[in-house]
Amino acid sequence: MRWFLDRPIATKLLRAFLALAAAAAAVGVESVVTMRRMTAADKVLYERMTVPLSQIGHVAKQFQRIRVNVRDALFNSESPAKLEERRQVIADLTVDLDTTIKLFTTTVVSAEMRALVDSLNAARQRFVPLRDQTIALAAAGDSAGARALMNGDMLREAKAVEGAIEDIQKAKVTDAGTLAAANEAAAARALWVTLLVVVAAVALALVAGVFLSRLIGRPLQDM
Repeated sequence: MRWFLDRPIATKLLRAFLALAAAAAAVGVESVVTMRRMTAADKVLYERMTVPLSQIGHVAKQFQRIRVNVRDALFNSESPAKLEERRQVIADLTVDLDTTIKLFTTTVVSAEMRALVDSLNAARQRFVPLRDQTIALAAAGDSAGARALMNGDMLREAKAVEGAIEDIQKAKVTDAGTLAAANEAAAARALWVTLLVVVAAVALALVAGVFLSRLIGRPLQDM
C-alpha cells in the first residue's frame, strides 16, 4: 500500500478515478453482453420455434383443403370442367404444401424431429397416389369406386398424415417450452451477474470515496 500512499496527490486521484471508470465500464460491458444474449435467445426462439410452428400449422391447413377439394371433385363437380378446376386447385395446394414442408425441414436440428418429418413425408407418399386415383375414378364416372377408395384406403392414409402433423406440432410445442424455460433461467443468471457487478462497482466507489477523503483531508487539517 506504501507504493500508492507515497505517490503525489494528482497521481492518487487519477488512479482512483481510473478505478471508478473501470468499474463503470464493467457494468456497461456486462449490460451489453446480457442484452446481446437475450436478443440471441429471442431470435432462436422465433426462428426455431415460432416460425416452424406457423409453418406446420399451414401444412395442416393446406392438407385439409386438399381433402376438401378431393371430396368436392367427387360430389360437387357438375361438369368435367369443374372437376378439372378442382384438380388444378389440388395441384396448387400440393405445391404450396411441399414448399412449406421443405422450409420447415430447414429449421430441424434434432434427430427426433427429423424422424417425425420423415414419417410425415412417408405418409404423404402413400396418400398422394390414392388421392390421384380417387380423382381419376371420379373423372372416369366411377363414383362408387371413387367413394369406396376415398372412404377406405385414402382415408386411412389421410389419418396417418394428420397424425404425423399432430406429432410434429406437439413436439415443437414441447421444444418451445423447453427453450423458453432455458432462456428464462439464462436471463435470471444474467440478472444476478449484472446485479453483482453493479454492487461491486458501488462498493468500490464508496471505498474509493472514503479513502480519498481521508487521504486529502488529513494533510489539509495539518496545515
